[in-house]
Amino acid sequence: MKEKILIIEDKLSDKEKIVSALLKGGYEDVSTAIDEEHALMLAKSIQPDIVFIDALLLGTDAFDLCKKIKSRSVFLPKIVIMTDHLETIDAQRIRLSKVDELIDTSIGFDHICKALSNIPKKYTDESSK
Repeated sequence: MKEKILIIEDKLSDKEKIVSALLKGGYEDVSTAIDEEHALMLAKSIQPDIVFIDALLLGTDAFDLCKKIKSRSVFLPKIVIMTDHLETIDAQRIRLSKVDELIDTSIGFDHICKALSNIPKKYTDESSK
């Protein structure tokens, strides 16, 4: 698939599992970042279609990072928050940060590609008005 994907995950083993699941699912253009600074730089340069953010990214609030990425992008990427503690996520924070999808990673990463089909394609600021 032609979509550009950015994975923001600081845990190496999880990052490798996510990349593997996406490659198996036919996604080929996958970039990774381990912290907010690198993630924002990559998001600006590659303009990803889909961004996966670890909810427990060390030193970073995933929901604030989501808002930063969307506010700095001409094309609004799909934002997917990944967590293995789904019950602790505040529904209002999800709405306010404009997260497109929330994935429960406590059951593994093989369902990631299926979850992507649940969210609409990216859109520009112009078409969202």
